[in-house]
Amino acid sequence: MVNAIYGGAESVQNLIELGKEASRDEAGTYVEAASTTNENALMYQAPYYTETNRGLVPEYDNLFNVASWEGWLTYDAVAGAPEQDKPVLLVGSEAMALPGGTHEYLQRAGDNVSVVWLDSVTQFDFYDVSEVVKTASEAVAEHFRKYTC
Repeated sequence: MVNAIYGGAESVQNLIELGKEASRDEAGTYVEAASTTNENALMYQAPYYTETNRGLVPEYDNLFNVASWEGWLTYDAVAGAPEQDKPVLLVGSEAMALPGGTHEYLQRAGDNVSVVWLDSVTQFDFYDVSEVVKTASEAVAEHFRKYTC
């Protein structure tokens, strides 16, 4: 998935190398994370992240630490699915970012992983749309009641 999102294996490797180089800089190397005007921002004209009433709130410094590329691009959330031995609930939507990753996790995981699919819910809706957050939170709360009480 990473190669498809970030322009192919060579591009991904270049970002990892930039991250390694940045990690040697004690002061850190930061770039603007989201912008509607800066074409060099990590997320140029990206919805949610550039909306001041949603993701671009004053409390957010709007910076991306370039040294974090390697961890971000090499983390495999699906790899541990077959060994998952605790009850897990995934809440997702076909309209969220990377639903294929959730499907792959479910395919590899055992019977102790369940999922709640919400219709037409985007990734960003999970962050700040009250009805979606409430539905997801209630599903998670019920999951914890079932497995911790």
